[in-house]
Order: sequence, then structure tokens, then C-alpha cells
Amino acid sequence: MMQGGYVVCELHFEERFLRKSNGRKALTQEAIPTLVNCGNPPLLASPPLKRQRINRARLPPWDSRPDETEGLFYDICREAMHTNFDEMAIKRQFDYNRKTDTIYGVSANGNAAKQAMVLMTRGILGKWKQPIGYFFSSSSMLSEEIADTIRGAIHHLQAIGLTVQAIVCDQATTNVRALHLLGATLDPQGGGDDSHCVEAEGLKIPIIFDVPQLIKSIRNNFHKHGLKTEGINVLWRHIANFYEIDRQHTIRMAPKLTHKHIHLPAFSKMRVSLATQIFSHSVSAGISAMVTLNRLPPEAKGTADFIDKVNRLFDVLNSRSVRDSNPWRRPLGAGNQEKETFLASSMGWIAGWQFRSKRKPPCQNGLITTIRSILYIAKQCTTAAGLKYLCTSKLNQDCIENLFSLIRGKGGHKYNPSAMEFTAALRGLSVSHIMTSLSNTSNCEEDAGFPLLANLQLAAPPSRTNEDMESEMLPQPTTPSPGDHNPATLTLQPKTLPTEGTTEEMVAQDIVEDQVI
Repeated sequence: MMQGGYVVCELHFEERFLRKSNGRKALTQEAIPTLVNCGNPPLLASPPLKRQRINRARLPPWDSRPDETEGLFYDICREAMHTNFDEMAIKRQFDYNRKTDTIYGVSANGNAAKQAMVLMTRGILGKWKQPIGYFFSSSSMLSEEIADTIRGAIHHLQAIGLTVQAIVCDQATTNVRALHLLGATLDPQGGGDDSHCVEAEGLKIPIIFDVPQLIKSIRNNFHKHGLKTEGINVLWRHIANFYEIDRQHTIRMAPKLTHKHIHLPAFSKMRVSLATQIFSHSVSAGISAMVTLNRLPPEAKGTADFIDKVNRLFDVLNSRSVRDSNPWRRPLGAGNQEKETFLASSMGWIAGWQFRSKRKPPCQNGLITTIRSILYIAKQCTTAAGLKYLCTSKLNQDCIENLFSLIRGKGGHKYNPSAMEFTAALRGLSVSHIMTSLSNTSNCEEDAGFPLLANLQLAAPPSRTNEDMESEMLPQPTTPSPGDHNPATLTLQPKTLPTEGTTEEMVAQDIVEDQVI
């Protein structure tokens, strides 16, 4: 049986989804979600697709307010998500879409667009993520526009029942100034207890700077200036001397170290992996061993201790699994308070770093602000929400950096897509599992999250645990057409579930009608 150019296996549909048309069998509209592109004649004995029955009485209407309906989006989602944003460069090019009568590539001020900023939400507990808006600009977005965009995003997310637990971004100058406009002082010494938070919608929302980029910035300043901590000189030449000794051996103590790690040629300063491999246990242990063997001076032991502590700090701030073989890479709150105590004590240690530069590098205060925010969120999740642990790797920008990597990959040889190509790629990736397919040379680790819209399904409310949760239906974001983008505008519209019809019909209707971004 042919249907819309597809070969349809009748075993995959119940009798009520089949109708007769001109003496031939055809599918009803309700059967669209279960249409199968077999690619082969339907003579294969495939088992019928199982349909999941749902108790609709447990599902609240989408137009309910959070204070009226306790189960809206399930409490676990309202209490465990963060918003992050970042920009990527795009190609200056104008394209015309005849279908929508839209010119792509024009920024809000009428100039050719060169940057695209994306806002994304990500679950802190569940494995989901979703872009909610994008904006074109002729240069880096102004701080005032970023502040208005963040404020508008938080407002609309609150309006549909989602509570933003954190804001994640990098330390770009415009981002930091926008956070100041939102009420954050970002001064760990004299800014008070709320210096790491912004104020929006009557809430104090902690700020987290992307940890991998902070580690990269620390490495860059360490390489360029060197530093002094607790009266001990920490010098880059100790690492370089260790590498020259170690590379002469067949069996190496730090086999991952290369010429790029030590001398940082062009573009190597941008690689996160080169920074984390410098701040590793193998490098620290190797330098300590060379000091013991009198191959390096005793002063190098201070450099080894510094590397070891930064390595431990990165492990705690990048935890992924409660069963990790390294106890420092296990989540916060998983069994003991040792990691929380370590983070709290590290803030004073970081504040004491003295770089040999004219001014203190921003990454120093940025790391302290991030630690304060993560400890605050961990307390909220493990105490107020009653959760057992918090994986800190979900509090970085890997999800949005991976999205940018995949958008660039959609263009083939084009590293910077045009505005139209960017829009088309983002729409497809927003509803596709391909968002998790990354190159081995990617600058970020897998974020282990799937697009929320790619797993559109309804289920009973899950219990408050850290088990992998199924995604829930999320109201779709709508964004103005690229030609009319206003950086201060973001609209999220909740949907209302129909009161009649089967669950399969509701899901079919949503899949047919939904338009992403």
C-alpha cells in the first residue's frame, strides 16, 4: 500500500486507522505519527508498533497557571533548568525566501547580519535541552540588548510555568556588562552575598560562567604571566622542562603532552582539551617524580601542587556520573560533603592568586563567582528539592557549543553559514537526535542531552530522583522572522490540550501543526 510516496506496512496500523479510498486502502490523518518509511516492500513480518496508553486525567491543561495546577510540566522541570546564551559568526549574505516573502541576513538595525545569538534552555536533572530563540545582529549584540533579551526570556519562561535556576554564559565583555545591568556586582570580596546573582521577575538567579572556558583562560594567563600563590612561585617553565625530559623516554609519564601544549601556536589557545591536559594528574605526578629524582629543581614541586589542585577543581566542576572511578568526578552531594568543603575552601585559595600582570585577569573572579553559584544551586537541589546529587557538567555551555558545531557541519565546507542556512539548520537540529552526533575533534564533550521536541511524548509525572527522565511536552517557542528580529523580544506561547479525541489524535495533531523557532 502506497501513502504519500512511502511504502506503508499495514501491520503497523490498527484497523481504525485505515480507510478505503477509490477501492484502495489509505491512512487517516490520525495515523501520520506512526507512518513508517520502510524503503522495502511490506512483506517483512514486522511486529506492530506498541502504543503507550496514558491517563489523561493526570495531565493538566496547558493554559493553567502554576499556582492553579501543581502538575504543570511536572515539578521536576520547573525546579531544574537553566538558560544559557552565546553568539556565533555567520556569513554576510542576503537571501530571499519566496514562500514566506522574507529577506534573510538583515539585522535589527537594518545592516547586514554578522552574528547570531541563540538562547537555549537545558535540564539540570533530566537529559533534555531546547533552543528557544535566536537573534541576528551586525556585530556583537549590545549589553543593553542582551540584558533585555535575558529579562524577556525569563519572563516568558516564568509565564509558562518554568523557573530558571541559573544563567550560563562566557565572560565576554558585553555579557559581563549585561549582567551588571541586571543587578549583579560580580565582586566576590565587596559585592555582598548576592553578588553572584541577577534580579529578574522577583527572583535572584545565580550566574555561572562556562567552566571549560574559565580553565582555558587560567591556562592562558598562567602561560603568559606566571603566578604566585601562598608564597610559592608557579612557573610555566617547570612544565616545559618536564616535557623536554619526558618526551625522550619510550614510556612516558604524560603521553598526551605535545609541542602544542607547551608552546601554544596559532589557535591552540582556543582548544579546551589542551588546557585540561596541562592541568592533569599525570602532569602533576610527573613533575613531582622528576623533583624526587633531582631532574627538576625543588621549586617545581609548587607548580605540581598547583596543577593537581586545579585538576581536582575541574573534576568537581565537571562531574558526570555517580559511578565514576575517580571520586572527585562524582556529583555533588553523592554520599558525603567532601567536595562541597573543597569548593568552599578553594574560593579563598583562588582569591590569593597573584598573576604577574598589570591587572587581575577576569577569569579569577569569574571562577569564584561560578563556585559560589554552583554551591548555591547544589544546596537548593539537594536540600529544598530533596534530590540526592547534582551533576555539575550540566551547568556549562557544552550544549550550545555543540549546537554551533553541528550548525557549521551542516554547511559542509562553509565554516560560517549565511543567515538563511543558519535558520534552516537550527530548525532541523531543534527536533532531531542528530544534535548528539559530534566530531571527534570537537572542542566540547558530549552533553548527553536530546532535543526536547525530538522526544515528544506524554508520561505520568516521574518521582524526584536523578534517574534519566523522559521528556515532557514543552510549549513551542515562536520567534519573529529574521528580517524583523528585535533583540529585546522573545515570545513563548503555551498550547492548550483539546478536551476531545484520543491521546494518539492529540499527539498526531501536535506533530503535524508544530512549527519550531
